[in-house]
Amino acid sequence: MKKYWVSWVHKEGDGAFELHSPWWISGYDSNDNPMICAAIKTDMIPEHHIRLSYDNPPEDIAFRFAEERPEKWSPFCDRFAKADWMKWDDEPVIKEMGDKTIKVGDTVKMQYPPKYNYGWVSIKERMPEIGKQVLFSNSQYIDVGYRSENDELYCMGAHMTKSMPTHWMFLPEVPQ
Repeated sequence: MKKYWVSWVHKEGDGAFELHSPWWISGYDSNDNPMICAAIKTDMIPEHHIRLSYDNPPEDIAFRFAEERPEKWSPFCDRFAKADWMKWDDEPVIKEMGDKTIKVGDTVKMQYPPKYNYGWVSIKERMPEIGKQVLFSNSQYIDVGYRSENDELYCMGAHMTKSMPTHWMFLPEVPQ
């Protein structure tokens, strides 16, 4: 079997798909549809493999790319981290998730995912979690802060009114 790195846009009406290999949401298109990146092993045309992973294959899947990869290639990197349920090559995987145990050969089924924005989020759209450190900006500056239990925004120890910052963003992961 050949290894492929495949990406496509998963539109809201596309329904569920099921893969036996690692996949991630790598971002969102201009219509807020998730862009999926997946590592697959197949003897067929990779786009056909993806089409067959859907319960009811959509008529027009918007593929971004399908690239053949070298035999010893691994999809895991800083941007595409390995989740406990993911299996690639002959790595054993066993993960307890609530009352379920995910084992080698199990699949994780994806329904249309909730949007998880790694970029700037408007404060009008959604406030950050209470107590979680985030970046705040008002288009003139960027600073680290958090939201208090009273819905007040604090930045570097100084109080910020809700009208000052217009956007917030999650802090990046600490480098390895």
